[in-house]
Amino acid sequence: MLIWLNGTFGAGKTATANELTEVLADCRVYDPELVGALLRHSLGDIPVDDFQDWTPWRPLVAEGAIQLARFTHRPWVVPQTLLREEYYQEIFDRFRSEEVSAFMVLLDAEEEVLRDRIEKSDEFADDPAVSGKVRDWRLAHLRTYAQSRDWMASVADLVIDTSELTAAQAAKTVLAEYLRTA
Repeated sequence: MLIWLNGTFGAGKTATANELTEVLADCRVYDPELVGALLRHSLGDIPVDDFQDWTPWRPLVAEGAIQLARFTHRPWVVPQTLLREEYYQEIFDRFRSEEVSAFMVLLDAEEEVLRDRIEKSDEFADDPAVSGKVRDWRLAHLRTYAQSRDWMASVADLVIDTSELTAAQAAKTVLAEYLRTA
């Protein structure tokens, strides 16, 4: 089974994914950002605003998740923001067609909390300028998240407000609902 953690930057996807690997036996993390890095290396001369906009990204992410789940017969957690409903449909339709169970979780938080978390992030400690650009890019996406939140919540199997939760608390909530439905 796949546990997809959706939500915008600062919602706690990566931290919650890491916590899930601690509390769910044999759980591993599949990071679609790595597929984006592969495509950036291979398709960097074809401009896009986001690597998700490269057409191959979505089927590669879906197929990677399917193959990993089938190969290991273990749960995989996928921390990845999907802001565009058509991208969600493309990926999750593939899961359904291959009869791979996917549990969608929307990690949400109040905008003020998200802004604070993003502004405090330091992804590239060795390069403050790059960290600043990453923070600016993430902050700019909060508006798109706010516009997408309704559809994201409507397709989620579980919505968690992480505004006042630790990643460990969010992971325990995900785990309880995942086990209840598995």
